[in-house]
Amino acid sequence: QLFTGFVREASDAGESAERLREEEALTEEIFETSPIAFAVRDAHGQLLRANERAAELVGVGEDELSGGGGEQAWTVYDADGEPLAEAEYPIERVLETGDPVYNEEVVVERPSGRRVHLSVSAAPVREGEEIRRVVSAAEDVTELKESQFELERRHEELETELSEVFSRIA
Repeated sequence: QLFTGFVREASDAGESAERLREEEALTEEIFETSPIAFAVRDAHGQLLRANERAAELVGVGEDELSGGGGEQAWTVYDADGEPLAEAEYPIERVLETGDPVYNEEVVVERPSGRRVHLSVSAAPVREGEEIRRVVSAAEDVTELKESQFELERRHEELETELSEVFSRIA
């Protein structure tokens, strides 16, 4: 009976290890193939991991993403185009407050000078009450913002035209 129990436990442990490997492989595949930029930072804000999409969005290679202790190669602005202090970055605010940030718009100026609009969400990963990591996701919403700007511009043009028509009638 002891031998049977040992074999069953060993078999269960082998199955558990295999399930764990499968889960890790699935997590890795999702992380790397996602069309959304993902990044994980430690409790001090240091980049632990980011997918290729994160590097693409800020216009650098994956090896340049962490900054390597120097200045980052891109500049971050708020939705109004004002430079964003590092303490105001969504990830830094999560680390400071412990509260998640959802769908915050930021503008990133890439090293090439091109600006992209991003919708950023970030949330703490806790062990007990302590924040251990911050997970963030960012999506490029540049086309959406450009469409919005074009609609606003066209709306203003139409208002001006209507105003001129009404002034001629009156």
